[in-house]
Order: sequence, then C-alpha cells, then structure tokens
Amino acid sequence: MPSETALLWDVLPKHVKRPSLHSDPFWGEYEKENCRISVHLAILRRSYLDLILNLEKTVESRFSVDRRTPYDCVAVGDVVLLKQVSGPILGIARAANVWFFELNDKQFKSIQKNFAEDLRIEDPHMWARIKKSSYATLIRLDNVRRINPIAFPKRDQRAWIVFSPKCD
Repeated sequence: MPSETALLWDVLPKHVKRPSLHSDPFWGEYEKENCRISVHLAILRRSYLDLILNLEKTVESRFSVDRRTPYDCVAVGDVVLLKQVSGPILGIARAANVWFFELNDKQFKSIQKNFAEDLRIEDPHMWARIKKSSYATLIRLDNVRRINPIAFPKRDQRAWIVFSPKCD
C-alpha cells in the first residue's frame, strides 16, 4: 500500500525522478498533507526561471489567443515544477493566488498596471505581443525552492503540462 506522501508525485510519469523535499520544513509537510492536488510543469526560459528562483519574479503568467492550459486548470495550493526550456526541472513552487482573465482593453491595462513589477515584464515589445492575447492566467508563486536538477525529456511544444485528471 503506497504512503500518503508518495501520492502527490504519483501523477508524474514513472520515468521522472521524484523531488526530494522531506528535509525542507515547508515542502516536507506540504507533500504529506496535500497528496491529491494537481502537479504542474511550467516550462520557462532560463532568464525567467532564474528570476523566479531568485524570488525577483513572483507572478508567472501565460497569455494566449485561445483557452489553453493552464487557463482554468491551476488552483490555489497546486504544485508548480519549474523546468528550463530544453533542460531539467530546477525548482518547485506553490500557487498562492490564481487569476483567469478573458482579456479586453480594460483588463489588459489593469494587469499591466497591477502586475508588471511582479511579472518582471519590462519590455514594451513584450507588452505589445501580450496585448494580442484573448486569455490570461496569472499565478502568484510562493514557497519557491531550488531543487536538485531532475531530468524531464520532453519532445513536444507544450509550455505547460498538468499532471492530474482535473484537466484531461
């Protein structure tokens, strides 16, 4: 019979090494108490990943022209594994707050005004590209930790993967 602790990571593919967090004060308890929440894999450019791991970027965002993951799939308390593009999983975080938007001009301006600093989007060209989006998911991350690198071979173009029956 599997232990409760193992259930959190059971949603990951069998070939993926499980994070070793039992010695971390927060995550050691969290993985025991929250064995049935969703686990997400966020694929990030190294520059954004470093900002998150250095606690300088506190809100992760996904903007799209259609309703795609993680829109309406991530919830407060979910675990987000942080993977480098073409590289390993290097961090873990918890979704502390989550917002979903069907974008219009007013909401876009509100996101830009209220979240620009936390998103660390300082390039006006990036904001111009984002403005073409119809949907936005914003996730405030907390309890961000660096972890020993975990290989996660991935050959598709998805930038976000949900390991849970919640969004199948």
